This record gives sequence, C-alpha cells and structure tokens, in this order.
Amino acid sequence: MKNLADITVIKFLKLLFKEWILWIILSLDVLFVFVQIIFPKFSPPYFIYILIAIIGVVWASYKIYNGLIEQIPQSILDKILTSKVQVSFVEGNEYHYKFGKWDVEKKRNIDLTDTLYPTDENNNQRERVLPNTQLSLFLRIENIGETSVNIISVNGNIHFKQPFNFMLSDSLDLEDNEIVFPVKLALKKIIQFKLVFPIFPFSPMNEAQIAARTKNIIHEKIKVNANVSVEFINPKGEIVNCSESISISLLPLCDLYRGFWTKIERIDLVNLVND
Repeated sequence: MKNLADITVIKFLKLLFKEWILWIILSLDVLFVFVQIIFPKFSPPYFIYILIAIIGVVWASYKIYNGLIEQIPQSILDKILTSKVQVSFVEGNEYHYKFGKWDVEKKRNIDLTDTLYPTDENNNQRERVLPNTQLSLFLRIENIGETSVNIISVNGNIHFKQPFNFMLSDSLDLEDNEIVFPVKLALKKIIQFKLVFPIFPFSPMNEAQIAARTKNIIHEKIKVNANVSVEFINPKGEIVNCSESISISLLPLCDLYRGFWTKIERIDLVNLVND
C-alpha cells in the first residue's frame, strides 16, 4: 500500500483495481448481463447495474482509505484528532450531605458512619453543638473525543460563607480513596469521581446566630452553585480545561443540623429555626 501523500489519480485507480471486492461486484454486473441475454424476460432497470458498480467502487475506496490510515503512526494521528472530555453529574445521585470530621493525619474531611454524629469526648464545646459536615458531589467524566487524554486535576468550589463555609474540595474515588493524578482516560471510556467539600459553621458566629440564619435559608429556599473544573493534557501536550456547574439546595444541610439539635435536646436552637 502506498503512502497517503504519494496517491495520485492514476495510482489510486491501480490500487482500486487491486481490491478483490471491486472485482466481485463487477462480476455480478457481468453475470446479470449474461442472464439477461439467456433469459430476455429478465430485464432489470439499467440503473441497477450502475448502482451495483457504484457500490463496488465506494466499498473498494473505503478499504483503500482504511489501509492508508493504518499506516500513519499513532503519534501523528493523535495530533490531528480532536480531544474532548464531557463532565456531568450522576443522574439521581448528584450530591448528598453528611456529618464529617477533620482527619489530622489525612488532612481532609472523612465520613462519619453514624450520621447522627456520635458524641466525642475530644470535641470542644462548639463542635458538640456545631459539628462539621460535608457535601459529596458525584461526577461522571467521559472521553467523547477521538483520542485518549491524561486528566491532571478535578477541582470544585462553592462560594458561600454565612452561616456555613464551604472549603475547597478533595478528589476521591467512589471508595473514598484519594485520586493520584494523572489519570489516563481512554477513548470513549467513563470514570466517576467524588468531590468532597468540607463544611464548617462560620467561625465568627455563635450557635444562635447560625441557627437564626439557618431559618432564613429554609424560608428563602436558598441554593448555591457548585463549579467543577477538569484539566487534562491532550496528545499535543496542551493543557485543556472544561467545566460544569450544578445548583445545590441548602435545605438538606439545614435539616441535618436541625435534626442534630433535636437529638441533643438543644430546643432553643430548634425553636430559632422553626419560629
């Protein structure tokens, strides 16, 4: 097979007539002609013969094209193909809130298996009334381009501080293991990430201030925007950024705190929320 750059009309015709599929199709055309001579009543429209010939030429040309493409080194193909990643959220399981606790060794928030927040003697007075929480955001990242890519970061941010302060996210897999970048994402493949945002009650405020503002959030049905950014390197060595956002309700977070205050019998705080 010749190189793509060397193909001329004459050379292409020579390659075309070397394709066995073309000769099979043309042989069918000739066979139909002989059948028509032997059986005059067998007289299909002439465009059928033309159509069969065209099918043979197109089919043979496609085989030649594929053969030429296969000769191009993958490193060159990667540079001329499109790299594209699509970020979305897992439908029906986009996010959830949960009580969390700062892990000093791992330097990140961790899930608490007991969502009612078990009493910890090491907690200070504030933590016993205003425990930390976390938001888990579930991402679906799909390679919809024409070549594989290397993902080098997945980050998220939420701008909201009073009465709850959302910190920068951690990138975890679905088993809560920290993601080690780069992550290779092959063509047409999908991977799932979990972004975990530690949430701290706004430190300058006391519990009464936070409870009162929690009521405002519930009354006004406040939502926040979570912005997600994914960076990847394409085969050209370029750093590409793609992003997506989702509107997140704060009501489940407020209900989490209201339920907790009910559990620890801080009725004064519950009344501030409910009044």
